[in-house]
Amino acid sequence: MRSGASMDEWIREQITFHIPCGIVITDADLAVQFWNPWMEEHSGRTAEEVIGRPLPELYPELAARGLDRVYRDVLQGQTRILSSRLHHHLLPLTTRSPQGTERMVQSVQILPLERSGQVVGTITFIEDVTERVRYEERLINEMRRARYHAERLAIVNRIAGAVSAVLHLDKLLKTVYLEIASALPADAFFIAFYDEERQEIDYRFRIDQGIQEPPERRPLGTGLTALVISRGQPLLIRDFSREKERLPVPHVWGTGGIPDSWLGVPMRLGEQVIGIISVQAYRPEAYGPEDELLLSIIADQVAIAVENARLFTQEREQRRRAEALAAAATAIGSTLDLEEVLDRILAELEQAIAGEVYSVMVVEGNKARVVRHRGYERLGLVNHIANLVIPIDRYPLLQQMQETGLPVVIPDTLTSPAWVRAEEEWRRSYVGAPIRLGEHT
Repeated sequence: MRSGASMDEWIREQITFHIPCGIVITDADLAVQFWNPWMEEHSGRTAEEVIGRPLPELYPELAARGLDRVYRDVLQGQTRILSSRLHHHLLPLTTRSPQGTERMVQSVQILPLERSGQVVGTITFIEDVTERVRYEERLINEMRRARYHAERLAIVNRIAGAVSAVLHLDKLLKTVYLEIASALPADAFFIAFYDEERQEIDYRFRIDQGIQEPPERRPLGTGLTALVISRGQPLLIRDFSREKERLPVPHVWGTGGIPDSWLGVPMRLGEQVIGIISVQAYRPEAYGPEDELLLSIIADQVAIAVENARLFTQEREQRRRAEALAAAATAIGSTLDLEEVLDRILAELEQAIAGEVYSVMVVEGNKARVVRHRGYERLGLVNHIANLVIPIDRYPLLQQMQETGLPVVIPDTLTSPAWVRAEEEWRRSYVGAPIRLGEHT
């Protein structure tokens, strides 16, 4: 205790000098009157350097940040509190942490200093909340991360439920898209199947900028999709413009844009790659490793569901075709009217094989004449097809069926060299089978 000091004065002195926070006292002109040791330690300025000098002169940034107005309010008798989240700090102080010396995050309270009912100055209390804020941020991030993983787990569970309940392939693929789009940026998206025998990719579900594109089959080629299928590994492109030198040229579709971010993962059944799921975004850095993992988990589920849907569809198609064949056989034996027999056969054929139009042609010498047809009325082409006569030698597919007695299948008329295109070609797929009597077509 200082000589001559009372016990109360000594206690106040001990509290003032040893309290673990900053204390700054100013007069009504904001000239510093007191600067405790805590302030000396964290500001790097001694009390002798600052006492008597205006606080805004010592720290010009107060005015630049509009905090000089806070002190004017206090001199009017108000108490002001500055939160760490809104202001971060009042004065540029430093603190030590396990990370080293860093700028201090502060919680500040500024009160008017009164004497005889008059405001004669201000007193500022500064608390170091750097570690507390860091802990709160870490806790918030962990909570966000937990919520993030919970949301993604919920998506996986919803897809698992959907794929186990949906056996219609197109409906299944749309359900998968909607769930993935709820979790990942999906400016563009597709699910494609790999036909290993034909070395083709069947883009079964495609959507770009909200517009669903029709299915399309393409040769495997050497694009990004082919890279995922051939390697059997996910492909993550964070920024195509920076990575394009190491990548194949992408296949452009939909709106014609090249996505900045691209993520594709293989769909597997055991060791066999049966297809790919891909999401794309027209901005860089849209996806990361966690997105790759999520999409891979979903792809594994979808692969099993797709196989189940295929087996279900295949069994249903086989049953429907068997029923159609039985009905056609019944039709043939139930009447001697040829036109009625052919009409009933075409009706059953429509039930068995999906298509737009159906027809029966009779070979007359070196020509083929359409004798019955179905579906052309929906397209307004009845006048075109009725009694149409075609020279067989001008149509390689007709000639092939006549000579070999074997059916022909054209998955895509636009890519088939044997297909003879009309001026306004609207047919994209074709199946034809010869009607034979012994060795004669």
